Amino acid sequence: MSRVFTWLDRLSLKGRLGAGFGILIVLLALGGASTLQTRYTQNERVQELINRDIRGRSHLKEARVHMALLGRAVRVAALAGSVEARAAGLAEVQAATAGVEREMNLAKPLLLASETQTDFERLDLHYTAYGRNVQRLVELLRLGKQTEVLAWINTNEFRRDGVAANELMLQISKKREAFLQERVAELEAIFDRGLRGLAAMLVGSTLCAILVAVLIGRAVRRPLVTLRQEVETLAAGDLARTIPHTQPHHEFGDLARAIAVLQTEASQAAAQ
Repeated sequence: MSRVFTWLDRLSLKGRLGAGFGILIVLLALGGASTLQTRYTQNERVQELINRDIRGRSHLKEARVHMALLGRAVRVAALAGSVEARAAGLAEVQAATAGVEREMNLAKPLLLASETQTDFERLDLHYTAYGRNVQRLVELLRLGKQTEVLAWINTNEFRRDGVAANELMLQISKKREAFLQERVAELEAIFDRGLRGLAAMLVGSTLCAILVAVLIGRAVRRPLVTLRQEVETLAAGDLARTIPHTQPHHEFGDLARAIAVLQTEASQAAAQ
């Protein structure tokens, strides 16, 4: 602490006040910057999570749409009354199949996580099985076995895996939506803790500012008190004392040197 006062004693009154206000401004700036950085980081993380989740769930929704189109295309091809209609239906089957696979491949890297990994594994199994059933149906239609196809597409064996795959896509979407809500709530809790930390920082900054004010006040008061005591000593007739604070080149130094001049003149007058 003595080093602090020694450093302050070397400063002018303007320098001391400037140092005090400067320290206070720095403390407040640090607190404000910390708040802005925390909020900015939180917003970025939340926005990234939301964007990834929205894109992933959008792709799954599109995959479910293509699954519905695939089911419709299968029935159109099975019920076709002409070779041309059957060929058009089979083309729709291929397009819908490609659409399902494309959207699932786009959704998986965006939504794959620990809570959805098992669901994606089951989805792959059921969709692969459903795809084999569709491929078998296409082969039967190309062989002209329409009666066998019509009997087969209405069985639980044909529809089971497709229904399961569709339900799993819906389940994954719901899980990710619930996860996102929980994650956002966690980030909000982290931000709230950050606000409490900021409040503690502001309290600490206020205490530091009070301490700085006390130090600046003492740094201003100490030389004044000392010089006043020296003036009182001179007035009492003690002219042999060494006047302190005559070295620094600031307001208090000027005052101390002026008192030293008075001391010298009083000593010369007393000697005559």
